[in-house]
Parts: sequence; C-alpha cells; structure tokens
Amino acid sequence: MKNIFFSFFAVLFVALLLPGPSEAQTSEKTQETVGSSQSLPPGAASRNEIEQLFVAMDLHKQMEGYLQAFENSFLQSMEAQMTGITQKQKEELSKLSHQLFDKFMDKEGVDQLLEDMIAVYQRHLTQSDVKAIVAFYSSPAGKKLLHEQPLMVQESMPVVMASSQKRMEEIKKQMNFDERIRQIVSEKD
Repeated sequence: MKNIFFSFFAVLFVALLLPGPSEAQTSEKTQETVGSSQSLPPGAASRNEIEQLFVAMDLHKQMEGYLQAFENSFLQSMEAQMTGITQKQKEELSKLSHQLFDKFMDKEGVDQLLEDMIAVYQRHLTQSDVKAIVAFYSSPAGKKLLHEQPLMVQESMPVVMASSQKRMEEIKKQMNFDERIRQIVSEKD
C-alpha cells in the first residue's frame, strides 16, 4: 500500500517538472487540439509555432531524459521497499517494471505526451513569447541548459525523491494515513 501512494506522488512530481509551449491565426487543426470548449487567447502561438518550440527545446529528448530519471528513481525506491519477498520475486517485479517503462517511454508514448502538451502551451504562450524562448534555446546559454538539464534532473531526482518520500512518510504518520486507508477499504457500504 505504501508503495502505491508513493508511486502516485512520484508520478505527480515528475509531471510538474515537465516544461511547457504557444499564431494569431487559429487553424482548424489548432482548434481541434485546443478543443471546442476552449478558445485560444489573443496572440496565442499556432500549433506549428509550438511544434517549432518543442524542436528548439529538444523536448522529445528532454522528455526521454525526465522519464529515464524517473524510472531510475522509481525502481530504486521500489527495490528499497521490497521486503518480505524472495530474490526471484524481486527480479520478476524489477523485470516487469522495466517492461512497463520501456512501453511507456517508447517513441509513440513520448510523441503522445508532447501532442497532449500543445494546447496547454498555446493557452499560456503568445507568438512573441515563443519567438523569445526559441531565441534563448538557440543561444549558447540555452543550448548549454538543454545539454545539462537532463543530467541535473538525473542527479537531483534521487535526492528529491528520497526527501519527498521521507516527508510523505512523516505527514502520513501525522495523519494516521495508513490506518485511515485500511478503515476506508474495510468499510462495507
């Protein structure tokens, strides 16, 4: 049970780390992306401009790096919490987890994550924002950040995950969380 809740919060944490994107012309494809119930703000970037931003940010590679760092931290955390099971069971669980992440992080999966992000970027970034961001990521400092950021995330993820897990455990203890979960699960309607 403890591992399930930690995994949920770890996924949430990684989702918050992901960077985001934003033509005055709103193409039919853009409208489909944004959805009929949401309109773009004035000056919002076009779908094409957001895709160009993703390329400038090397977002596909960045996403792969974030997901790889998350997988490594997740697996380390999972292995640390695997008590009371045999070595063979640990190996099978580890193998299964690797298979899960391999499928999740394949090109199609990362492409879908990026596709899902386009409308969000469009709602938050204007054409001029996107042009400035693309200019930054095309600069030496922007290129350095793109190169170093995956390494920084990979280095910081285990530290942040361990700290987050410790804090989560303390809060759960204060709330008597595990007992409350057991009570809720055991209640009959």
